[in-house]
Amino acid sequence: MVNREEYEGLFKQLNVFRGKKRQQEKVLHSFLASNRTQVNSFDIIAKLLVENNRLRDELVDKEKKISRLKERDQLTEVANRVKFYQELEKEMARLARQPGELAIIFIYIENFKELNDKYGHEIGNEVLKRLAGIIDGKIRELDTLARWGGNEFIILTPDISLNLTIQLGKRLKNAIYYHDYLAGKEINIRFGITAVRPQETYQDFIKRIDDILIEIKNKAKMESYISS
Repeated sequence: MVNREEYEGLFKQLNVFRGKKRQQEKVLHSFLASNRTQVNSFDIIAKLLVENNRLRDELVDKEKKISRLKERDQLTEVANRVKFYQELEKEMARLARQPGELAIIFIYIENFKELNDKYGHEIGNEVLKRLAGIIDGKIRELDTLARWGGNEFIILTPDISLNLTIQLGKRLKNAIYYHDYLAGKEINIRFGITAVRPQETYQDFIKRIDDILIEIKNKAKMESYISS
C-alpha cells in the first residue's frame, strides 16, 4: 500500500530530478557554445549526454509512478473513481463508434460500520483489501475494478451481456461468502448490476449508476438489484 508520505516523497523526488535535468541541460548548452575547438570536447560532450539521458529516464520513471498513484486507491491498490471515470468514458466512446455491450457491477458492504465497531478499523481495512483481492482475481484483465467509496466497489465489464454480468456477480458472491477470512467476519454484501442502454449518454449512465447505489443502500434486506 502506498501511503501519503510516499506519495509526497515521489513528488519531491520528481521536482528534484526536474531541477537536475534543467541544470544539466544548461551545462551542456553552455559547454557546446564555449568549447567547440577543444581536443577532448567530444569525450566531455558524450559524458554530459549520458548523464542527461540518465536524468531524463529517471524523470520519466518518476512521472509514470506518480501517474499510477493518481489512478489507484491507496488502501486496496485497485483503481480509484478517477480511473473508473476515464475507463468508462473510453468505453462509452467505443460504443458510440461501434455498438456493443457494457455493464457494471456494484458491490456494497452493508454491515461495514458494524464490522469496524466490532473488530476495529485495522480489521476493517483488511476486509476491504481481502475483498478487493478476491474480486480482482475473478474478473478479466480488460475489466476495471475500482473502489467507489469507503465500503463500495464497482466493476466495469466491457463486451459481455447483462446476463453474463449477472453470472459473474453470482460467482463473485460465492467467492466472497466462502472465503475463510471474510466468512469469519460475517460480512454482508449487496450487489447492483446494470448495463448501458441503447443511445444512453455518458452523463446519463453516470447518473443512473448513482441512483442504483442509492437504491441498493435504501432497500431493506435486498441482496441483489438488477436494472436492465
